[in-house]
Amino acid sequence: PTTAPGSGSAPGSSTSADSGPTPGSTVTTAGPGDDASTGDESSSTGFNFVDPDQQPPIDGCDQFAQDCPEGEKCTPAGFENEAGWSVTRCVPVAPEPATLGEPCTVEGAANSGMDNCDIGTMCWSIDPDTLQGECVGLCEGDIADPTCADPNAECIISSEAILTLCIPQCDPLQIGACGDDQLCVPTGSGFVCAPDESQGGGALWDDCAFINACDDGLLCAPTSAFCDPDAEGCCTPYCDLTSPSCPEGLPCTPFFPEDGAPPAFEDVGVCIVPAP
Repeated sequence: PTTAPGSGSAPGSSTSADSGPTPGSTVTTAGPGDDASTGDESSSTGFNFVDPDQQPPIDGCDQFAQDCPEGEKCTPAGFENEAGWSVTRCVPVAPEPATLGEPCTVEGAANSGMDNCDIGTMCWSIDPDTLQGECVGLCEGDIADPTCADPNAECIISSEAILTLCIPQCDPLQIGACGDDQLCVPTGSGFVCAPDESQGGGALWDDCAFINACDDGLLCAPTSAFCDPDAEGCCTPYCDLTSPSCPEGLPCTPFFPEDGAPPAFEDVGVCIVPAP
């Protein structure tokens, strides 16, 4: 499956699970305008990861260069009456802008690009009713080698490089690490916080179709004997390799390949039978 912090493009593209317990398998995330369990257009939060090596073209202004006129900032936006993020545009910087990590507000629609965050940041995890969220950083550097000013964040590029966000990293073994209505989900190179799109489902061994469609502490892994064999995914528990405890007698299998785990995630496992 894929994942969903904030708002993004429709599911359909997927992030490779090569770095997870079953190499070569894929899963998809809920995207803006897509229901996390059915793919129907109804939800407003989500994004799909893209490979930075593809270096897709950037239309409009350049978020990395921030090449807008003085007093304006380059930010992701969408077309009117569309749920996703499809363009970059220059918008005025608020007179007293909110800074990284502070509450923010969007004008008009969640993807209008008109917010009160400072240059180099944008309003994210937006409540569709109040249009309030939190300022997160845009990736720095360039599309070929993106970085984040926050050492605890990971640059996530999605929606054909329109969204370039520095999303805070999290520990999937720590329940509640991301706060209310958020989940800790995999990106392929680590884990970041994303909106909870389980929508009343997502319990242990429930079927799932998106990375962020399972309860906190569970991974939407390729389906197993404990779920419908025709399901796209199965809500499977994470486990700690240093003190494994898995239900149903399952082994605690390393999430990352041997010697391939990032420094902060060497102990992350999943209660799943490893691929042969």
